[in-house]
Amino acid sequence: MDETVCRIHVLAIPLPLQGHLNPMLQLCKRLTSKGVRITLVTGTSASISEQNQFESIKIEYILDDDNIEVEGSNASEKVAAFLKRFNSAVSDNLARLVEEKASSDHPVKIVLYDSLMPWILEIVQGQLGLKGAAFFTQACAVSAIYNHIRRGTLKVPLETSTILLPSMPQLESNDLPSFVYNPGPYPGILDLVLSENINLEKSDWFLFNSFDKLENEVEFSFYKIIGIWKFTH
Repeated sequence: MDETVCRIHVLAIPLPLQGHLNPMLQLCKRLTSKGVRITLVTGTSASISEQNQFESIKIEYILDDDNIEVEGSNASEKVAAFLKRFNSAVSDNLARLVEEKASSDHPVKIVLYDSLMPWILEIVQGQLGLKGAAFFTQACAVSAIYNHIRRGTLKVPLETSTILLPSMPQLESNDLPSFVYNPGPYPGILDLVLSENINLEKSDWFLFNSFDKLENEVEFSFYKIIGIWKFTH
């Protein structure tokens, strides 16, 4: 494609944890095939292997003190400390990254961020005046379950062994995400996954790692509950 042709430039920010980075990479790969220019931002502590890099995606690293040992007595505490450090690095560098590209032929128009980092949207819309797109790396049904917990329509700890939620078949407790049916081994992680609902209605777009034909009813119920009608598969 002729580089002189103006293309939408998207700044993508994945959560550098297992199960989050690769889905974002695959989404970015698909977007570039449609002519979208992608710059993917990650921390130096989460370097991307050569086999997972694509010529069409520019990768920029931000320093997140990768040489400092992560503190914490258990896995959950270590994850929390790591994310606190990474979030601080993104917050400190996001405006700079956007400003550096503002004078180029392809200024950033949209910031694509992992749904577990909803605070990014406040910077994107409030400080930078850009559009924000939330990417949910899990199926829509999982996000709907988390949304019900946040709204109080599903109680945790679970009160029954069977669960009935709108537009879903009857579920057994062990059909739910492990953070929900057995939160004990994951202190703090449930709060993290529930955070994706904090400012959900403010996002300009939602993108789910799903198949609309399989989750059509769940999708309809989900965005009806949160009262908005902007949805992307």
